[in-house]
Amino acid sequence: MKEIFYKIVAVGIGFLLGSIVHWLVEAWWIGYALSHDLPLVLHHTFGSACFLPWYVEGGFLSVGLVFGLFLGSWGWRVVYVERKRGRRKLRS
Repeated sequence: MKEIFYKIVAVGIGFLLGSIVHWLVEAWWIGYALSHDLPLVLHHTFGSACFLPWYVEGGFLSVGLVFGLFLGSWGWRVVYVERKRGRRKLRS
């Protein structure tokens, strides 16, 4: 139960990171398009309005979710399986 919760939280963190990267890229694109007089096309995908194509928006969110899954699996292994948390080497 603890492992599942740990991985779900890590996937949530990955989703948030993917959303933040998406927001930064979209903000950059809007500024770039406005400064170069490029047309902005509003796409309605995944329940939100976005100025990036659907595959770019979906790509950022998918990469964020996959990153969260790997983060959760790696973090669980390091912290609970290999017991590397909080170990400090004593200096002689």
